[in-house]
Amino acid sequence: MALSDNACDSLPSSVHEEEELDLPIGYRFCPEDDELLTHYLANKLLGRQLSANIIRDIDLYEYDPDQLPIDQFKYGKGSEAYYFTNTRQNRTTKNGYWKATGEDEEVFDADGAEIVGFKKIFNFYWGLEPNGEKSEWIMKEYTLHPSIIPADALSDSITKKIERFVVCRIQNKEDGGDGNSAIKF
Repeated sequence: MALSDNACDSLPSSVHEEEELDLPIGYRFCPEDDELLTHYLANKLLGRQLSANIIRDIDLYEYDPDQLPIDQFKYGKGSEAYYFTNTRQNRTTKNGYWKATGEDEEVFDADGAEIVGFKKIFNFYWGLEPNGEKSEWIMKEYTLHPSIIPADALSDSITKKIERFVVCRIQNKEDGGDGNSAIKF
């Protein structure tokens, strides 16, 4: 498949409509970390069609977490949703900021043999840095390792996309983290 040089170059600031999927009863979207990277993010960066448009494109930092349409993400746990977005060094929103909880963690393929990317965990704080109040919102940000892109597809354009484009898992832990309770706003 030919690469699209303009794939993911700009993300819309508004949330796209989610296509309605005809899925079997009991289906839940709960990919492993390596699957988010190798199937969803890698294919998105390469301009390939995804099997289902479950993960929305969004400018994540234009919204406070309680403004995100997590309740509309009906294919996974009730307290979490997934988004593609551009990453920023300054992860601030209108009323708060996302603060990293530690170092990047390596994410390995299913066999544990190859690094496919990295995961960084953030907590959301209401208010201004560094005096914000910690909230129940957690974000896991996944970045792709360039080694999983086929050598013939790894252009400067794709490398730049890898450096700035991520997939995020946002979760409200207020429900105890099990995803069985409704999100409380």
